[in-house]
Amino acid sequence: MDQAYTEVMVGHQKIPVHFKLDTGSKVNTIPASIFEAKSLQYPLKQANVKLQGYGGEYFKVKGQCNMKVYNRHSSMSLDFFIVQTKAPPVLSLRTCLDLKLVKLILAVDSQPSSSDEFQHRMDEINENLDGFNVIVDDIHIHGQSKEEHDRRLRAMLQRSSEKGIRMNPEKTDI
Repeated sequence: MDQAYTEVMVGHQKIPVHFKLDTGSKVNTIPASIFEAKSLQYPLKQANVKLQGYGGEYFKVKGQCNMKVYNRHSSMSLDFFIVQTKAPPVLSLRTCLDLKLVKLILAVDSQPSSSDEFQHRMDEINENLDGFNVIVDDIHIHGQSKEEHDRRLRAMLQRSSEKGIRMNPEKTDI
């Protein structure tokens, strides 16, 4: 199983919505098409945020609202961003934990792995840079135009140089 989903009742009418459990997400989202189709009639507040998907794409945010959600374990009021996307509705890590949909198990490894070290170094580079994602041991740089992509690539390479990190030309695909 690659992805996990659950049905959660939303709003005072307890309308069922099929959500993706996304433990990598920091926010809860509902696509505008589902928000409208399910007749979730909640006023939308303006949301001055940029939301970026896993693949680096930005979502157009129509607004934000607070709705009560119910599942078999509990109920609570949650903030949702209503976004223009074809992606499914998403429950964030915090919401998944609070609704007892997932359990977080922490373990301590006394020996940091090379991938942990790589991730730590990439986090140093990534700080305050746009259009830059690290997925496992791959660095992804994206932009809406070739010029934006190239500008972001140069910024990442400059930051890498400043931090003493060298890229292996044999493993580079631009």
